[in-house]
Amino acid sequence: MNPSCARGSGPLPRYVEWIDRHPADAMIRLAGEGVPPGLRIVCATEDELRESCRRLAEQRYLFSIGARAGCGPGEIMSEWQAGGLPPLSFLQVSWTGPGEWQVHEIVPGVQQWDIRPLRDILKDEPLR
Repeated sequence: MNPSCARGSGPLPRYVEWIDRHPADAMIRLAGEGVPPGLRIVCATEDELRESCRRLAEQRYLFSIGARAGCGPGEIMSEWQAGGLPPLSFLQVSWTGPGEWQVHEIVPGVQQWDIRPLRDILKDEPLR
């Protein structure tokens, strides 16, 4: 079985909107349905930041790509994944138009996905 992908429109479930990697005060900003506006996770070290992101990936939070805003959470997770951390897949979200999005489960080297409903993908365990 290949990793999964989905397309949809409308509000997104919870996702990582931004990761600020400043060494002394790294921060993860969360957004999406059910997430209070402005919710942030503050991390004191890079290791704590990676561990927090790993936990969010295990909880099936989506990680947005950066696009015009620069390097986004999806790209940061891909960078860490290429280095072996975190040793699991994560869900990356990108926007294809206003209110339209697509989600791909990111696994190193994979270039083919099985299309499934997002609600089913969110119930799956990350691939290891």
